Amino acid sequence: MLPESVRLVGSPDRVVTIADPDADALGVEFSSAADNRADLLAEDLAAVARGDLEVTVAQVLPLAEAAEAHRILDGGHAGGKVVLRP
Repeated sequence: MLPESVRLVGSPDRVVTIADPDADALGVEFSSAADNRADLLAEDLAAVARGDLEVTVAQVLPLAEAAEAHRILDGGHAGGKVVLRP
């Protein structure tokens, strides 16, 4: 999936992953929970607000259905982000 993402956006510097710690072999940034920074989140939110960054939401589920969300994601074909709401 990661090579396809790089191909689609045209450059590894436009892709970040939290799922593939071997991403550096493709020149893709690997971000772990320890890397979370409020300033980067603010930049991303501003990019979404400007329309420069789009996030595809495949499904929105209540938090009580977190197990179902995991099943969807584990299937590898969610078609976008799966969002859990309280």
